[in-house]
Amino acid sequence: MEKLKESWRVIVIGFVLSMWGVNGHEFDEFFSNKSEVSFVESIYGASAASVPPNALIVGLTLVQGAAAKGAVCLDGTLPGYHLHPGYGEGANSWLIQLEGGGWCNNIKNCVYRKGTHRGSSTLFEKKIPFTGILSNKAEENPDFFNWNRVKIRYCDGASFAGDSEDKATGLQFRGQRIWLAAIEDLMSKGMHNADHALLSGCSAGGLASILHCDEFRSFFPESTKVKCLSDAGLFIDAVDVSGGRTLRDLFGGVVSLQGVKKNLPSTCTDHLDPTSCFFPQNLIANIKTPMFILNAAYDSWQLQESLASPAADPQGTWHDCKLNHARCSTSQIQFLQGFRNDMLNAVKGFATSRQNGLFLNSCFAHCQSERQDTWFADDSPVISNKAVAIAVGDWYFDRANIKAIDCPYPCDKTCHNLVFNSYWGQICVTGDVTQLPKWFAIVVVICICIYVAAFAWSWGPLGWLYPSVPCDAITMKFGLFIFFAFFVVLMTNFCYFFMPETKNIPIEEMTQIWRDHWFWKRFMDDPNDPINAAIKMTKMEQITVAALIGDKFGVTGDVTQLPKWFAIVVVICICIYVAVAQVFLAMLCTIKFGLFIFFAFFVVLMTILCYFFMPETKNIPIEEMTQIWRDHWFWKRFIDDPNDPINAAIKMTKMEQV
Repeated sequence: MEKLKESWRVIVIGFVLSMWGVNGHEFDEFFSNKSEVSFVESIYGASAASVPPNALIVGLTLVQGAAAKGAVCLDGTLPGYHLHPGYGEGANSWLIQLEGGGWCNNIKNCVYRKGTHRGSSTLFEKKIPFTGILSNKAEENPDFFNWNRVKIRYCDGASFAGDSEDKATGLQFRGQRIWLAAIEDLMSKGMHNADHALLSGCSAGGLASILHCDEFRSFFPESTKVKCLSDAGLFIDAVDVSGGRTLRDLFGGVVSLQGVKKNLPSTCTDHLDPTSCFFPQNLIANIKTPMFILNAAYDSWQLQESLASPAADPQGTWHDCKLNHARCSTSQIQFLQGFRNDMLNAVKGFATSRQNGLFLNSCFAHCQSERQDTWFADDSPVISNKAVAIAVGDWYFDRANIKAIDCPYPCDKTCHNLVFNSYWGQICVTGDVTQLPKWFAIVVVICICIYVAAFAWSWGPLGWLYPSVPCDAITMKFGLFIFFAFFVVLMTNFCYFFMPETKNIPIEEMTQIWRDHWFWKRFMDDPNDPINAAIKMTKMEQITVAALIGDKFGVTGDVTQLPKWFAIVVVICICIYVAVAQVFLAMLCTIKFGLFIFFAFFVVLMTILCYFFMPETKNIPIEEMTQIWRDHWFWKRFIDDPNDPINAAIKMTKMEQV
């Protein structure tokens, strides 16, 4: 019992360590909904949205001289962009797209962020698809397909507007410097000769295009036609469902932490506080450069992260409505109509200027210029029969005055509304687990532990040494390894106290060792049982016969006499099975519905295999199995000759057993 007590002490200590890992350091992000690395933002802040199979793929360019200017990502790495050169009439026209991807508003979130592709260029995708407004095909992007098209990557967490640092953590908040370094690098590659230029951005990048619009204009001579486009960047200082202001709290942290104030327009900061001047509604009316605002009136990101965030809706009243607008109650729709009215009020002054453009559709969407299906396709969203791409092109080239405001939901039947089926979308679409409710995250971890425990029960302690994970280790961070280290320690102690065969005991002594074990002896057979004695005698005969032929596994299924080569085969098979177990959840997260089709195929395949190739599954008595296999249409070519004297000896031994 002392050993048992010691084992339980290890379990308790390990559990405490695991909970420390869960609640401390960066692993807290796995269980917390406090991080502002948004689910919707992570999907549509980059080019992760619907990508045509023939999309143009463009490589990454790092800004080599940026470090000398202090223009670095959160972790100090070089910033970068993707450039596809223009041609023909668009050779001297430039479109600059600022990537989106949320914000970080405190040290904890920014430390987490720097370990992702939102904070480090070492984690940037080396190649990304150019779709929507970045497409190089006239049928997909009629007005900008042959321009020089650039996507500047986002790795600062403050809409390219911060300029400070945190020496304790080494965090670099250098968004403003990244912006300037990227523009300078592009100028050296021919952008200074541009006769047309358009600064655009999606989400946090859409806010950045508003913040930097007039500055972008200043980089070019008066002869250059310069305009700006903000897609999903009209973030409203709205009251959330609890009566608070979730987004104001977030923006306040971003502005103060990252030193944004000095880079905000003085026309705003002269009479408003810096946080208010980070909201587009307080900026757009004073922008001198022509600006086009493209936004969904029921913006999906603002619905999930501002209006009904987990903090504002702790009881989950808005859970179903956030995932699918069709599940919203009448009162919830009324609340959302109020948000739409706030958005309309925010653009009133802006819309009075003829030089500005507006496309405000009544959709549950986010970032419509980067998605091919919402930018320009046969079924794209339209207002007055005009798609987004046509509206933006008509405005930029002064072909029409665009002030398109949709009727309220649900009148627009052309919308591509975003619907999220469940919390699993937050794991399996992007791997972003930072927005899961704590209870759900705990359930996920418990399910993983049960999964691994079942695997370990089937195959022994090996399963604990290869813990399965629900997504990439980058989302798990340091704490998870402590969490699983506990189970490694637990299984090591289990093997030591409960698995005597791990102590290098000779195989012939193993039965007695187990009979003498303090725990297992209650389950072992009585050695004086005459049946056990007969079996033991038969075993010795088997060993004698097998020694003569070098085939130690016999015909009885007795694995205690396996040769080394066979044991190696078993281990390899187990390793392969472990690999399959390891990738299962990753595949589930990667291909979602297709995975079930994938495995359904193998279920059918294995059913066919068992039916045609595995006769032992047909309830044949064991004593007849050898003959059944010899008669099988396929396996008979591999079964030994029954007249072989060695086989006869083995068969005789088997009969003695019976």
